[in-house]
Amino acid sequence: MYDAVILVVDDEQAYLASITETLRKKNFKILQALNGNMGIKVTKQFMPDIIIADWEMPELNGLQMIQDLKADETTKDIPIIMCTGKMTTSENLDTALAAGACDYIRKPIDPIELTARINSALHLSKAFKKINKQNDELIQLNNTKDKFFSLIAHDLKSPFQGLLGFSEFLTSGYETLSDKEKKEYISIIGELSKSAYKLLDNLLTWSGMQRGKMPFNPRNISLLSELDATFTLLKQTALNKQIEIEICIEDSTVAWADIDMLSAIVRNLVSNSIKFTKPGGKISISAIKLENKLRFCVNDTGVGIKKDMLGKIFELNSNVRTIGTANEAGTGLGLILCKEMVEKHGGTISVESEQGKGSMFSFELPINLQAPNKN
Repeated sequence: MYDAVILVVDDEQAYLASITETLRKKNFKILQALNGNMGIKVTKQFMPDIIIADWEMPELNGLQMIQDLKADETTKDIPIIMCTGKMTTSENLDTALAAGACDYIRKPIDPIELTARINSALHLSKAFKKINKQNDELIQLNNTKDKFFSLIAHDLKSPFQGLLGFSEFLTSGYETLSDKEKKEYISIIGELSKSAYKLLDNLLTWSGMQRGKMPFNPRNISLLSELDATFTLLKQTALNKQIEIEICIEDSTVAWADIDMLSAIVRNLVSNSIKFTKPGGKISISAIKLENKLRFCVNDTGVGIKKDMLGKIFELNSNVRTIGTANEAGTGLGLILCKEMVEKHGGTISVESEQGKGSMFSFELPINLQAPNKN
């Protein structure tokens, strides 16, 4: 592995050989070009870390080569050192620096000075690469978040439009509505309110995790006793849709987890299964010990997931938007939250699915061998 790739552009073979020999002793990979045009071609093909360019060359001189490379978005940040016997006046130096050279060295070449200039340019090259990488990551992250929040805003409008609409029906026509219609509208308002609350709750939780504001306090917990309230709530939700939930967890099963995060993971995974399972279907929740891990599974008889979507459902920028079997809407934020919370525990999450036959979401958490916390 080379410390850096350096392109030397010079039409004089003697200087080309001298510079190359000096730099090869420093574990650099050396590329060569005999004029400016060739230097540009080699640069765009191999993207060197540093370029050393002579000033006076046939076809295209070093100054013109620098100007062309600095005008190209893909090569503008490569540090270029002007190396020439013409560089004897401050006026010439200003001309080279104005064109985009970051440094200079005079001919005849002094090996010590050359090495010093290269080391300085190498630090500059690394700094540019780091900044560009961070900039690209920030741009991608901002684009992803912008797209994500636009999805959230869209999905929040749906329940609120329904809430406003049915509230208006009740307000303006209460006296003319039958008791059956009133109960139906109130029931719809209740479901829409739950949908909006769940989305907001997930959004606040996710936002807190991104800002490092969500506490993480893992401890040994008894699964059945600690998740009893969560299971009760989920069973009631499933019952409303005529779906059976089966809990296959032994009383002695212990997990090392933050109880608030674990509850959120289970709640989101099971709610997702309820959403995509038709009335009369079944959801099984199990937890088994595998050596030094605990594997938690949520298996449903739902509609399944398309193969081309399986690899995207845990991604923030995936644009995966599906409707549940009772027309439930959603952004997929719950699954993204699950992934981040599982990884916070040092675990992994995965999904297996076949259209028309159901899905199995599973996550594995490391096991802490301490005794269960009885508190």
